Amino acid sequence: MPRLILGLDFGTTFSGEIEVISTWPKSGNKQETPGKVPTTLAYQENRTLWGYQTASLHPDTVFHGFKLLLDPSQHDQYQPAIRSQSLLKKYDKTAVDVAGDYLKCLVAHAKTVLQRRLGAAFECMELHYVLTVPAVWSDKAKDATRVAGVKAGIPVSDITMISEPDAAAMYCLDTLQPEAIKDLISYRVSRLYPLVLKEETQGTAEGGICGSACLDSRFDELLQEHLGETYAEIPSISLDTARSYWDNDIKPSFGTRLYDDFDDNDGSDVTAKDESEDDDGDGATVVPYIVPLPGVQDDQAIFLKNNFLYLDWNQIQEIFDPVVDDVERLVRGQVESVAKNGKTPKVTILLVGGFGSSEYLFRKLKKAFPNILVMQPPNAWTAVVRGAVSHGIGSNPVSERIARRHYGIRVSIHYDPSRHHESTRYWDSLREEWMVTDAMAWYIKKGSAISEDSPISLTWSSNFLVDRESKGTQISLYVDHQDDAPGFLSSKDTFKVCTVDVDLGQIPSKLFERKTNSQGKSYYKVKYDIRMTPKSATILFELVFNGATYGSLQAKY
Repeated sequence: MPRLILGLDFGTTFSGEIEVISTWPKSGNKQETPGKVPTTLAYQENRTLWGYQTASLHPDTVFHGFKLLLDPSQHDQYQPAIRSQSLLKKYDKTAVDVAGDYLKCLVAHAKTVLQRRLGAAFECMELHYVLTVPAVWSDKAKDATRVAGVKAGIPVSDITMISEPDAAAMYCLDTLQPEAIKDLISYRVSRLYPLVLKEETQGTAEGGICGSACLDSRFDELLQEHLGETYAEIPSISLDTARSYWDNDIKPSFGTRLYDDFDDNDGSDVTAKDESEDDDGDGATVVPYIVPLPGVQDDQAIFLKNNFLYLDWNQIQEIFDPVVDDVERLVRGQVESVAKNGKTPKVTILLVGGFGSSEYLFRKLKKAFPNILVMQPPNAWTAVVRGAVSHGIGSNPVSERIARRHYGIRVSIHYDPSRHHESTRYWDSLREEWMVTDAMAWYIKKGSAISEDSPISLTWSSNFLVDRESKGTQISLYVDHQDDAPGFLSSKDTFKVCTVDVDLGQIPSKLFERKTNSQGKSYYKVKYDIRMTPKSATILFELVFNGATYGSLQAKY
């Protein structure tokens, strides 16, 4: 059966899917829109509205930024996500429920569009879905995205996960001339034909919220600051009109107008001028940004006249600069990490995503890194979803990644009075020996290179009575973000990421080592491996006994 890959870029503010689809359901007339749709959702009576359909609704009734609610460490940095958190209680929903409902709408729309384009052939195709997630998210958050996909009606066997940087890198290097790019910020090109990438540095865990979503929040803050108490009285449709103009005109164009040129002038000495003033004597004039605010009373003090709010270059720059400065700081950290590795590569910075398309960001980074090539590949906004499709087809050039945390399991070890305190020991009545619990065995070290082609085996031993009916056990996987992993679980920085159910009953008992203790109790001592394969955005587990594989294992996060 022919196979069709659907790439789903589930974003914070916008989401995209394969093709790239540019016709999205709207509340009004049907028209072509960009290659992505807003990541918004609203529950209205018996209907679920999503994307552009929510544009005319009051913002307090619409879920925004709910992707970040899947990772608790992220949403407290983004106001729309914080507001969505309160909506969860109102509608008795979880973050996974809302994400699942949104993905269900996204998938249903994709199927409708593809049926129109492919006709009867679509019905004969096997669908496979590739979901993207941030690389720096926790494993639990990544799994929550997978669960949301299942809630959307996607069979779990038809879901593949990939990190957003992996997907973007695949698209960029497939689009650009690879001969011009020998090294990247996060990836090193180790072979050109066929293309092989190796992750060069650890991901920046603090880099989750410094993109286009932050610009939107800062624009809202500017409106609130200018309008004061009036802001709360403005009809939602007026605010939506202003936000739409910001999103579609000011934000993408800032840095592209003639007077925005700061290759030789960083803009720090630019001041607001009258429209008739000449900017620098070359005939160019400073044209203010005019934001529509229909139905709002004039206020000359803030340059609000005839339903338009006039903003100058400096005011827009104040929105951009803190966010751009964060990006610059994170990029500089990546560049310095490469240098610390003792290598002097030719580095190229590739800008992708919504904010990656910004002319202002492009110019600022060029100025900040004059000796580094900064590039904006074509279709930068949809680079992630395009790369996701390449991954689904089978193209996966990333051969090596850098572990962002330690991974290990809790084990019991033999009690040694010279090393362990007596209070930590316990008596194992089956093996009849003193043991110490809560010791940690770390199988993946933070900063080490890991590869899908080199699975990690977690060696384990289980003991249970011969006549015990259940042959199942459970193993917990722990992570630690410190540079030096602790020897015991007592550290507050070590926490459980998931549990893996292991059914040893599928292995013939005659293969187990049988023992009898001094009390005449017969028990099995079973040594086996849990084979762990770190993928781009997931971890696969398999049971291995005596070199034979006994199927995959399900992890519970």
